[in-house]
Amino acid sequence: MPTILAALSLLLSLPPTPARVPGSDSVLICMAPVTAQMAGGQNAGAVAAVREAFGSYLSGPTLGVVTLAAKLPSQAREEAKRAGCKAVLFASVKHERSSPSSLLGKVAGRVETQAWQVAAKTRSAAAKELAQTAAKTARDVAGSIKSKDELSLGYRLESADGAILASGNDKRKAGADGEDLMTPLVEKAAEAIAAAVAKP
Repeated sequence: MPTILAALSLLLSLPPTPARVPGSDSVLICMAPVTAQMAGGQNAGAVAAVREAFGSYLSGPTLGVVTLAAKLPSQAREEAKRAGCKAVLFASVKHERSSPSSLLGKVAGRVETQAWQVAAKTRSAAAKELAQTAAKTARDVAGSIKSKDELSLGYRLESADGAILASGNDKRKAGADGEDLMTPLVEKAAEAIAAAVAKP
């Protein structure tokens, strides 16, 4: 019994293992704090959903995402330089109601489908866990979406010296209550971002 207790004590004293450690040859993208304007007032949930969705899509054998703490763009750029990131990602999300009297909708059962597809395609347990977390936060945000509501996602990817590598602003309109608008918007943006950082 003392041996088991000693082993447990040793395990508890060890630092937590990070969910994913990018390889030395991975391109690091630093993500600045996301800004959100949600009609339902769920700004914190939307921020988490965008951050985790980008983290899920931009993680892989050659890509890694580092979350920044600095809120000022100038400080975020400096923090990114110190973290050794090739680029800095700034993102914003906005939710507009189709009608001021719209109520919160129930989550549709298909909300998680796209994020689960990402999890199914990867062999990494850490990447699967990240995709599952992204699916849950996307589902939570979708719970505030009503039919005909609009969600827009803007992003800007900057190099270490401030040059714009990629940017965009896309929007989607819900066809039903609880529709997941976030995942397809992030997926499209992530494809453009991955292509931009892959250029020499």
